[in-house]
Amino acid sequence: MAHSSITPSAATRWMMCAASVPMSVDAKRDSSEASAAGTLTHRMAEFGLRNEQAPDSWLGETELVDGFDITVTERHVEAANVYIEYILQRHKDMGGELLIEKRVGAKEIHPELYGTADAVLINDDTLVVVDLKTGRYAVDVEDNPQLKIYALGVLETFGTAKHKKIETVIVQPTAWHRDGAIRSAHYDPAGLVDWAFGVLKPAALACFEPDPQPVAGDWCRFCPAKPVCPMK
Repeated sequence: MAHSSITPSAATRWMMCAASVPMSVDAKRDSSEASAAGTLTHRMAEFGLRNEQAPDSWLGETELVDGFDITVTERHVEAANVYIEYILQRHKDMGGELLIEKRVGAKEIHPELYGTADAVLINDDTLVVVDLKTGRYAVDVEDNPQLKIYALGVLETFGTAKHKKIETVIVQPTAWHRDGAIRSAHYDPAGLVDWAFGVLKPAALACFEPDPQPVAGDWCRFCPAKPVCPMK
């Protein structure tokens, strides 16, 4: 499956530095053991969620992921279980529909704005987007552009006039955060759409301008264009 050139997962970077998109086109993207372990945890979480069971049987197994042999530890199993239990309980409480690994896109904003949401919950008046994070660095959920883009995609595809509440949730059992391992942010549809057209769309369009200028900042840490960037 093709990847977006302005992927939601990197929105924090390209919204601040449009030049990172064209500079990254030919950049080599190396995996790491940590990211491979994260991929495996997501795989376990998806399996457990689809089968409504804890992935305890994976403990001690070794899987080849992105060129790395990853042995499943209790830490991986626990992270997957926290996510599975949360999703299943929320679905029970909300009712409605549960979508797992759902591809969503905010095409009204830009055709390249699409990605895969880990889980989406939909009932008569509420849309919920849930993202499993497995990194060592805590990720804030408030005003998180990746999750807001996913929420826009869900609103665009499944939203109706009855949907008055939009919630984004991060489940991150692997890093300490003052708000806990599970944290959420709430938006109203009108406010989210205003942000999309007023902030997100201009940032997306800037990535395809003829000669965007690089801007350095915290977002450079994981930029694939770092080796060729004049700001390094």
